[in-house]
Amino acid sequence: MRPDGLERVIDIAASKLVEVALPQIRSLRRIIFNTVMQEPKVVRGPRRLLLLDLPLGNTLPTQLLRHFLKKHNFVTHVVRISLSRAEGLKDCINGVRRKDLLKLKLSKTLRSADLIIYLDEWLSGSNFRAIMEHVERIAKQVGGVSFLPIGMLADEAGRCNRYSSHSKAHDNILKPFGVDSEDFERFRVVFPRLKGVRPRPGYFFWSESETICGYRKRQLFGPAFSVVDRRIETLMENPRLFAPTILSFLRHVAIRAQAGHADAYELFDQPATCFKHLRYCYDDYKKNVRQKVLAIEHPSNAGECANPRQSLKDIARKMLAIVKDRPAVVVVGLALSLPDSALCRDEKKYPIDEHAAVVVKLKPPLSCFHNRLLERIIAVMEA
Repeated sequence: MRPDGLERVIDIAASKLVEVALPQIRSLRRIIFNTVMQEPKVVRGPRRLLLLDLPLGNTLPTQLLRHFLKKHNFVTHVVRISLSRAEGLKDCINGVRRKDLLKLKLSKTLRSADLIIYLDEWLSGSNFRAIMEHVERIAKQVGGVSFLPIGMLADEAGRCNRYSSHSKAHDNILKPFGVDSEDFERFRVVFPRLKGVRPRPGYFFWSESETICGYRKRQLFGPAFSVVDRRIETLMENPRLFAPTILSFLRHVAIRAQAGHADAYELFDQPATCFKHLRYCYDDYKKNVRQKVLAIEHPSNAGECANPRQSLKDIARKMLAIVKDRPAVVVVGLALSLPDSALCRDEKKYPIDEHAAVVVKLKPPLSCFHNRLLERIIAVMEA
């Protein structure tokens, strides 16, 4: 397709999405112009406004909020933090808890008199409240810092069991802003459910969409580990997968299993013996190696990564250092030698809950749709 043809397709797609998402765009406009930019502590200035971006759930709203604040000459700074799913100590054996990631990143940035603005999705309210309370505790440790959390509610949020409790917790944090009891709802805006054609699953039109938000969000260690781990399990569950293309690798079984007295080539004619030695190597992987690999420490586990490709190489080297002198290296090598035809087409690369994802900004042409969409939304909000 010619470049001008591609631009036309992108333009049509962005315009169509804005048309479908218009009710939610209006709600977002209401938050930006009628709540944030009318709040006395925001407009009083001069002070720095820290916008908390937790990709990808609130990335697009935060981008739009920053655009209009900057346009009105406010001093803004986006703090982008990729959070893990681990909340408590029991959830976080080899990674970083969400509250620790928030404290690590915010403590490096916060200054006295800063105002933190946290604008995020409120579905059941549990996630919003947990993050809100973590940020409030961090803000209190720095003198003069204010914190303004604003919820974007799904239409069914008010019917959730703990809505009253979550709302009271939210109200308590808003009290320092002098908000009257009847005005609290101004900081909890209900977004209507979209009708008609939907671009993807999710309540909000931007819901966790990399193309819409302009960022790619991926764990590095989790997928790299899962490729090895799941292929090992596939191999052990299906001995018939010992194809001739990988039989030459089995000579290492005898060596690593301390079976040097046996001629490796004789094992090719003795599948039962082969599998016995392979089982020995597999047991070493499960009992001694797997947990050590899962405990590998790398900056990308906390979402820190300047070069994803180099980081993957670093992770691979760390894995190799653990297995290279152990029997487990055999099953690892064999698993990586399995032909793609022996694997499920939908082989999943699962994340690790206690690890954060690495967030990378999309570049052209992948960013073209996001950029055009922002232009369209801004035009609608300014109309």
